[in-house]
Amino acid sequence: MERYISTDILVEILLRLPPSSLRRARLVCRRWRDVVNKRTTEMQSRPRPLIWSGHVAYVVGDLSPESTGSLEELWRTSRLRHNDWYPQLVGTCNGLLCLCDNEKQSGGSLTVVNPATGETLPVPPLPCGDLFGRPLGWHAAYNFAYHPTTGKYKMVHVPCSYNRRYDFETVQLLTLGETTWRDVSPPAAGARCRLSAGIVSIDGVTHWVKVGGDTRIVSFDLDAECFASTAMSLPRLSAKHGAYHLTEVHGRLASSACLTCGFWSRGAGVGATGTSSKKPSRAHISSTGIASS
Repeated sequence: MERYISTDILVEILLRLPPSSLRRARLVCRRWRDVVNKRTTEMQSRPRPLIWSGHVAYVVGDLSPESTGSLEELWRTSRLRHNDWYPQLVGTCNGLLCLCDNEKQSGGSLTVVNPATGETLPVPPLPCGDLFGRPLGWHAAYNFAYHPTTGKYKMVHVPCSYNRRYDFETVQLLTLGETTWRDVSPPAAGARCRLSAGIVSIDGVTHWVKVGGDTRIVSFDLDAECFASTAMSLPRLSAKHGAYHLTEVHGRLASSACLTCGFWSRGAGVGATGTSSKKPSRAHISSTGIASS
């Protein structure tokens, strides 16, 4: 490949890419991996892990083996006026926080925050009407996602039921910067989300565990805004293992239970599965660092 493009020119191109694109560029070939590792700031000065604790965003000051684990406060939200409730974290993308105030209105009040600059962007409210009653965990049904190809950020509200009181039958989508939510109907088999299992977006695809019947993972393409033609099946759990919870491990979709962990490579259809007898640790640090700008 070097006969088509010199290393110096390749470096100049790579230096203009955001960190998320550089991580993908490392996968092209060995030469690109070596160039990213040795000639770009992506690997020389990696984004620092971002930690959200209640109402404060921190970054880890040093990840070296000699580090004492010092934290640097980056941003904090003010207390809400009623009952001292704090917003709940929906998710993080490229160092941005998405927060949901469950108390403010039906559907929750969403805000995207750049903790590095303090800038905030209110998200248009979910078109769900006035649902009266005590505040609910609205944040659990949202996902804050980024599509690496289009560069667009999207809010996803999954089909779900809140305590069997309020039912949402469609996927509702909003592209950050727009004002209107869009509805996408689920497949005939349904796609209602088991909220306790979590919602995970990886490489422009949002995944959640479907309620009812066999335990399956539903996948939704954020670019085409459609469901995958097949749903991935999860191994059956015995009663003592409890429920599944979805997460991301090194860019791959994973599910964890009490004593078993299974991994799936992202793909158009069903990925490979595997299990481990080790008990997985509970992640408490965001897998997305603060992107440089």
